[in-house]
Amino acid sequence: MQDLTPLLFPGKSALSVKQDFYAKVLTSNLTAMVANAAQKQVNKTASDRKHVYQINFSQALCKMKNTVIELLLFSAEKLRNRLEALIDYMAYTIEPVRKGRCYRRQKSKTKTFHGNYKRAK
Repeated sequence: MQDLTPLLFPGKSALSVKQDFYAKVLTSNLTAMVANAAQKQVNKTASDRKHVYQINFSQALCKMKNTVIELLLFSAEKLRNRLEALIDYMAYTIEPVRKGRCYRRQKSKTKTFHGNYKRAK
């Protein structure tokens, strides 16, 4: 779970924290399922390239967060069309996997909280 920060929840009650946790788990699982289908498509289309490619899971998770409610409310035909569009989007946002990297990535200091979760004054 890359972009799902477990300690930052918008609510203060135990129920809201539990609901947010389960919503994040559901979103992550749905993203992984759709990403698996997109990865199969990427493996077919990128087989003749120099590097092995994988989908960008952060982009996939961002796209899924915006559409998870729609997926739960759509009828079967609209759901199929929306899932195909999601798979195509995820298969489009790919990144190469470069083996043998010897330099560590320079990571910047990150905030301990997201700006949306700050307490209102």
